[in-house]
Amino acid sequence: MKTATPNILLRAAKAARHTKVTGSVKVDRPGEVALIGHVIMDCIVLDEQGLVGRPWLSLMIDACSEMALGYNLSLASPSSTSVGRCIVHTILPKSPTLLRLGLSEKSWPCWGMVNVVHTRLDSRSEDLDTAANEYGFEITYPSSGNAPDFLTMEKVLRQIADKVQEWGFSCGRTVSLQDVERYVVTWILESYVKQAGQTLGGKTPLQIHGEGYAQFGAPPICVNPQRLELDFLPSFRRCVQWYGVVIDGLNYDSAILDPYSRDHDKKGCRIKHLFGGIR
Repeated sequence: MKTATPNILLRAAKAARHTKVTGSVKVDRPGEVALIGHVIMDCIVLDEQGLVGRPWLSLMIDACSEMALGYNLSLASPSSTSVGRCIVHTILPKSPTLLRLGLSEKSWPCWGMVNVVHTRLDSRSEDLDTAANEYGFEITYPSSGNAPDFLTMEKVLRQIADKVQEWGFSCGRTVSLQDVERYVVTWILESYVKQAGQTLGGKTPLQIHGEGYAQFGAPPICVNPQRLELDFLPSFRRCVQWYGVVIDGLNYDSAILDPYSRDHDKKGCRIKHLFGGIR
């Protein structure tokens, strides 16, 4: 498999640019357009930090093959952060995820970027747009009035939510977030991607996606996962006070911030500094 730096990934994405999409999603090959949808699970879980709640799943599927490309599962409601983490998971190979979940015997043969990602969020995210532009793809935020066809996405999300609900009832115990994640990934790989669909000409998502790789070539693999994850983190602008900075109710302080606490502009106003992913 080929490996790539961000610059190579950018050139690969530009070389396979899509034709413009209007109305519903119409694409000729896998890897052109993807959709990200969100669903809340009807089960109560306990995460690693001891928080209790209902988990949200953010899932990306390919508009052509309907292949599941990546996901993010957390107790946080959908946001630019969950979309960013879903994109990162889509781009990277899935072997570390399968190993972490104890599913190393399974295969999830998809990685790399698509050209356009349609996602439903309440507002645009400048951080996501900046990171996407750096890696050579586009993120759109369609409203309900001009949204592409999300019917397939919504159908898949409902299927997953129903399966998790049935499984949760059958467990008869408190489950962890990783338990839910393992179940969702197992169902995707053992059932969903192997289901032949009428809209796919009787083929499975796995078959069509594999044929796309065979015909057009597999995308290069990102060689710097840590840099990728940092690039898709949200950023914040804050004034550095004598006590540090406060983000999402948490106080961060360090001696390295002290010089910035005295920064003022020509009008005597404190300067807001950028905290977040690398740009």
